Amino acid sequence: MSSTTVLARARDLIKRRPAALDLLRQHDFRNFWLSNAGSDLGDHLRFVAVAWLVLQLTDSVLWVGLILGIRALPTTALALFGGAVTDVWTGGRSSSSHARLWRLSAF
Repeated sequence: MSSTTVLARARDLIKRRPAALDLLRQHDFRNFWLSNAGSDLGDHLRFVAVAWLVLQLTDSVLWVGLILGIRALPTTALALFGGAVTDVWTGGRSSSSHARLWRLSAF
């Protein structure tokens, strides 16, 4: 295969956009996706900030592990309960309720 053929195929792949990206053309979905991405970024940054703060205050990786493990307990418990509820209660309302429960578990 010559290098010009490889370059031509690469250009064709770049010109074609995955079908999943077509969803981002819809205004409501794009706003939902961006707000969810921003919220997830904040959740992950908080996770890192808590670990860093505990490490700075205690200088002990044991305390970092304990704090992060304790912090994960409510999320785990709510995930088990939420899975059972979702099996029984289906529909569009379950995803919004899941988001509310997820936010509550952050505290």
